[in-house]
Amino acid sequence: MSVTFSPSMATVTGFRIGCSCKTNKSKVTFGSYKDAEAFYVKHNLTQSASNFPSVLEGCQYAGKEGYCEECSPFIHVITEDDGQDVPEVNMSNTNAIKLLEMLGLLTGVEESPFGLLPVDACGAEEADDFLGRVLTAQALSTGDPGRPEETEVMEGGAMVIHCGTPEGYADQRLEQLREVAEWAKARGRMVTWS
Repeated sequence: MSVTFSPSMATVTGFRIGCSCKTNKSKVTFGSYKDAEAFYVKHNLTQSASNFPSVLEGCQYAGKEGYCEECSPFIHVITEDDGQDVPEVNMSNTNAIKLLEMLGLLTGVEESPFGLLPVDACGAEEADDFLGRVLTAQALSTGDPGRPEETEVMEGGAMVIHCGTPEGYADQRLEQLREVAEWAKARGRMVTWS
């Protein structure tokens, strides 16, 4: 399980049918989800991958018939960000807990079968405010010594490995979060995490 920090979603401009590998992009776009769904049903994309070639371009996993053998087609949302590299930072729950704490956004943790989870693993904040938190955390950072890997033996003998982090990990992540915040701020968007 993980937490991803990113700018809030851009304005939706349309819809496209493609596969989950994201390299398959139909030239056929739709103005509404309803229209894309009707096309999807009309071409029986819910039942047979062999219908791909007639309506979609091939993808990186294209088989002999020119369709994706690994993925099922689904409706992609097209936003104003389409084709742009939108910055995002993904980290494990354990690492997110540390970063949320450094940013003053951690209200608590809860126990789960997957280990500790941040209570506030989902949230949003104005980019300017989030950027202020990141800059403050960077200014107050005294350097991150990293964390060693730990192995935990569970009841029944199963082993859980808690991956460590290298020296400077938190500082690197704070710099990446600064980039996310600046990108979002420049476009009048919020920073979200979930």
